[in-house]
Amino acid sequence: MYDDDPIKDDEDSENTERKSKEQLEAEKRAILQQRIQPLEIDGFNESKLQEKAKELHKEIYRLEAEKYDLEKRFKEQMYDVSPR
Repeated sequence: MYDDDPIKDDEDSENTERKSKEQLEAEKRAILQQRIQPLEIDGFNESKLQEKAKELHKEIYRLEAEKYDLEKRFKEQMYDVSPR
């Protein structure tokens, strides 16, 4: 008779939340599949493997530096926003 059943509302919100989490996970997997390149090192000799390792190390270093900068900027913004 009444549509204001709190138990049903909780169940609906949990289902919606669960769906959104599942959708977010699916989107995350799709994005990672687009971004992650296959390694493709079949047939590489030792010097090519070393060169590839250096390239990957350089990329990891760049990404870690970018991550550090973003985390630092985030902390600064949080400090600016927080009440004193």
